[in-house]
Amino acid sequence: MVKRKDYWKGGVIVSLARIDQLVSIVIPCFNAESYIEDCLDHLYDQIYPSTEIIVVDDASTDSSVDRIQLWQARRRFPRFTLLQLPRNVGFSGSLTTGLFMAHGEYIAIHDADDYSHPERISMQVEFLMNHPHISMVGTNYMAFEDSDILQQTPSNWLSYGE
Repeated sequence: MVKRKDYWKGGVIVSLARIDQLVSIVIPCFNAESYIEDCLDHLYDQIYPSTEIIVVDDASTDSSVDRIQLWQARRRFPRFTLLQLPRNVGFSGSLTTGLFMAHGEYIAIHDADDYSHPERISMQVEFLMNHPHISMVGTNYMAFEDSDILQQTPSNWLSYGE
């Protein structure tokens, strides 16, 4: 089911079509050849049944695009978009481009070096559905190198419905 959602932008109401319960996962990518395939594998393994992946390559100079294309040829993710920007516009520019390309009722931002638990998207959508007064959820993170955890930070900057 496609819903139309109205948004206020610069004094004008903009109406966008959003696909009910679809989660658009937006990945800004710049020179991520070392980890982009693992990132995409973790998204492929999500248990939530309705996702699209949007990778916005920010004019990478390494083999990121080749690796992304090989990954998609191998996995054949049904809702997959790779956009190659002609010049580097920075993280916020590539993220904003991906957000405009999103079709989902929900949007998840996923960095090119992120790995996500298989239930991440499912748990976040379930929380939002059960708490309609909440508009945004986040997660904590662990930074690691090889198998050593370098830093683990809980997300205490945002509370969940409190």
